[in-house]
Amino acid sequence: MILAGPSSGVSTLAELVTKAKANPGKFNYATPGMGSTPHLAMELLKLRLGIDVTHVPFTGLGPAVIAVLGGVTELSSTTVAGVLQNVTSGLLKALVQTGKTRWPELPDTPTIEEAGVENAASETCQVVLAPAGTPKPILDRLTAEIEKIMARPAVQKRMLTAGFAVHFEGQETTHRIMAKEIQMWKEVAEKAHIRRN
Repeated sequence: MILAGPSSGVSTLAELVTKAKANPGKFNYATPGMGSTPHLAMELLKLRLGIDVTHVPFTGLGPAVIAVLGGVTELSSTTVAGVLQNVTSGLLKALVQTGKTRWPELPDTPTIEEAGVENAASETCQVVLAPAGTPKPILDRLTAEIEKIMARPAVQKRMLTAGFAVHFEGQETTHRIMAKEIQMWKEVAEKAHIRRN
């Protein structure tokens, strides 16, 4: 999600866009690190909205959250896990969450698409992969067993507590998602000049 801190002076994504366009480069945003999903998500948002905000990478979620709470940065792009208490207590304002559906514990925080930004949704996904050449019957059995496990209420509750909503996808859908995202993140990395060290 994209968070605004006490020093930001913004409480909606629309306000951020207006102020960022009027003051290019004025706003900074903290992330858990260069190339992290939150970093890429914010760079994608910047490309889609045409705004100029500066990335400040930290060495994990904790330091990034402390930076925005303390006013070192005005904004932060983070995963949901680890920031819910700061949002629900009012210390940080969730401007938007970047997934395709609203987070269950933050029903008043709009998705990126609900906020009017097209082709900017991004989510942190967990995928089970098998070695290339694994026989189809084994892949089908693994898929069926994983689907059963992920349908268990206790597993879904633990995943939600860890910051992951369960949306089981089969092999074909996962394959399509991965192919689409490889192209999307390649575009973001190129346009944002993100390079591997």
